[in-house]
Amino acid sequence: MYYILVNRENNFVDEVIASSHPDFPNVPLSERYTQEFIASLIPSDVDIPTGWVFDPDSKTFSEPIHPEPVEEMQMDPACDGEEGFEVLHDNDVLELKKKVEQLEKQIKTLQEVKQ
Repeated sequence: MYYILVNRENNFVDEVIASSHPDFPNVPLSERYTQEFIASLIPSDVDIPTGWVFDPDSKTFSEPIHPEPVEEMQMDPACDGEEGFEVLHDNDVLELKKKVEQLEKQIKTLQEVKQ
């Protein structure tokens, strides 16, 4: 069993505490930490990586979204103005829409936490 410490301001996993620890053999969690601290942890059967994001609505964890660097669009020297920009393909647009939706969800979660 694992206990997850989530930063309540940004919902990122700050620490994962295993119920058993080699430095504290046979010492239960309740003897290593206060009851108030233990009550603030989220129990999990899975070892969640630090830095992941907790969704308080669905009570799930997910890998954080790292926006990929955007390549600059290159102008075709044979064209003038906006026509020279590279055309996005349908798959590129769908991927961008998915990323925007994921980022909007994270922003919404962060805004709710601030309130």
